[in-house]
Amino acid sequence: MKIVIPGPPIALKRPRFSTITKRVYNSQKAEMNAISFIIKSQYSGPQLTGPLKVTMHFFMEIPNSLSKKKKESINGKPHTKHIDIDNIFKLYSDCITQASNIIVDDSQFAEIYANKVYSNIARTEIEIEELKE
Repeated sequence: MKIVIPGPPIALKRPRFSTITKRVYNSQKAEMNAISFIIKSQYSGPQLTGPLKVTMHFFMEIPNSLSKKKKESINGKPHTKHIDIDNIFKLYSDCITQASNIIVDDSQFAEIYANKVYSNIARTEIEIEELKE
């Protein structure tokens, strides 16, 4: 199963604390709901209950400040700038779990692979495969 989420990949932020209510809240709730909706809309199969292999490809935007020649040369090359790949992966794995018709829990991920590259079209591609037990 392959899912494509348009737009630049988003990293999971730390929990926020309200000084008024003294409670923890998720500042990315709206973004995560939107991503979960896209994931739900692209999957129509049964809920996956066994061990899974998850592959995520994060295609990061090429900065507009670069020359056309430089943009062409870095397209498809590894992205090593400030957004940590593990924080991006965690947000999307949480969104897959939140889209409750796909998996039971992200603890089902027995194998994971992620990469982050520059691209002319920013997007996230997720592939989920069932593993034999």
